[in-house]
Amino acid sequence: SGALLPYFGIRLVSVARTIENPWIDRYLSRMRERTGQEVVPREGALRALGRALREGRCLGILSDQNAGKQGIFVEFFGRPASTVAAPATLALKFGAALIPAYQRRLGLDFRHRLVMDSPIEPPDTGDRTTDVWIMTQEMTRRFERWVREAPGQWLWSHRRWKRQPREDETWRPDVPVAANEPTDRFCGGAM
Repeated sequence: SGALLPYFGIRLVSVARTIENPWIDRYLSRMRERTGQEVVPREGALRALGRALREGRCLGILSDQNAGKQGIFVEFFGRPASTVAAPATLALKFGAALIPAYQRRLGLDFRHRLVMDSPIEPPDTGDRTTDVWIMTQEMTRRFERWVREAPGQWLWSHRRWKRQPREDETWRPDVPVAANEPTDRFCGGAM
């Protein structure tokens, strides 16, 4: 999807983990940049991502991975899962909607469909931490729905539920997750 979106005029900044092998890392970065996307390393990416949103660009952030100690806990398949909070944090700070998206493989050949779900608008409960949790939980709820629709399309080679909250840790605020209305606001501005 990172290679496809620039063809439609979407100015994309993608976050990528730095690969330990520097030759492979440079190769992958060059391949991504040839498609028109800007690639920023995951480590220390927030400043570059904020700048991209101020410039009206879109962000590509994988948020279905175990986020370890840096993540927040949301429910995923009935269990708390440490999840990346940066997409929701940035959306709230810059007033941008989250656009959940995934690719679905079509048949056995090399054909895919890019599916963009309805936007998740930033809530305003008056509590920033709760707002981040609501957006992150809604994004994760959609991931779960997509996995249930086509489980054979998903492969995690890591332990998604590796980190769990302490028994005395309150990880879920007492708020309902409301369905979001569709919008025409995308990325850092209107589309």
